[in-house]
Amino acid sequence: MAGSRFKRDDRNPKKWMIDTTITLPDGSHRHFKKRGYSSKNEASADFSESVNLFIKKSGYKIIGDFEKITDEYIEYKSSKVKISTIFLYKGIISKYLRFDSQSSNTVYSADFLKKFRKKIIDSGLSQSRINKILATFRDVSEFAFNREIIPLNAYRRSRTFLEPISGHHPINRRYKIWTIGQYKEFIATFDDNDKYRVLFKWLFFSGCRIGEALALQWKDFSTEEKTIHIYKTASSRFSTGRSEITSTKTAAGDRFILLNQSMTDDFNELKIAFGQNLDSFLFFGKNKPIGHTTVRRIFTEHTQKANLPRIKIHEIRHSNNTWLLNVDQSREVADIVTRRLGRSSLKVTLDTYYHSDPAVEEELIGKIDI
Repeated sequence: MAGSRFKRDDRNPKKWMIDTTITLPDGSHRHFKKRGYSSKNEASADFSESVNLFIKKSGYKIIGDFEKITDEYIEYKSSKVKISTIFLYKGIISKYLRFDSQSSNTVYSADFLKKFRKKIIDSGLSQSRINKILATFRDVSEFAFNREIIPLNAYRRSRTFLEPISGHHPINRRYKIWTIGQYKEFIATFDDNDKYRVLFKWLFFSGCRIGEALALQWKDFSTEEKTIHIYKTASSRFSTGRSEITSTKTAAGDRFILLNQSMTDDFNELKIAFGQNLDSFLFFGKNKPIGHTTVRRIFTEHTQKANLPRIKIHEIRHSNNTWLLNVDQSREVADIVTRRLGRSSLKVTLDTYYHSDPAVEEELIGKIDI
């Protein structure tokens, strides 16, 4: 930290100088002077950069005040949004908004913002990703302005230069999917008694999100009705490695998924091995969900064993979506697929499991041989 002081240059009264005491990171104090400024405003504008350079030359790492702004922003957001969203913000900030030792004065200059925008647009990212980065930067700026950390003119510049790009920007990244044949090659890499075989079979069968799968408890499974009730998700707790159970991503995420006989039998076998009580987790019978990282690691290992093109865990969901719609593209089937995936219908919101004809759904899922 440094306490600033600007005064007339004691060697040339027509000039201004910085004359201050700097507190270094180790707690020691150093006297710092810099002369030759034409005005007090010029000395003030150069103050942060000059002091930071002095501290850096003294052998210490500099943390610019913009980095502190983003740290405070994450802390603020942690109490406002879901854990998964915090990870999204943190990932964008750490990858795109960490400007080495930059002061907010530099970051919010028109030249810096203009170069930043061009760099992100030319990065080859998808339009949605580019706009998410720009939107996060804008949100950080609004947070800083509301906290009176940056002035109004800096906030206005951020709004000007960080506007989203238009819909004409090419999208370079598309979801990848596997065919049913590729899925069968993948699942064949598991031994019959491997507990993770059932987990991945379920993910491909249901199209549910990984957090929704890991949050399932035995009380959510009905062997008589051959259903799984999805109404919650397991999110990794920020910075702790633990998980917390929250509601599904959207209201449409609260749904029942009809099972075929093969999937029902797999769950019944799993229940014999891991069904300690109704509140224990379906994967795999403990009092807390298994970790997302573990599932991703095993998925990667078996993808490599099967020598298959790499897809993300979430793209299992898109594979399921494609398979079902390839079976039948009627409106009724589209509504069933929409509900099974926990999405909002185009025209009809299916509130309960039996809103659609269950016989139609049973016939549909019977056509998927996995």
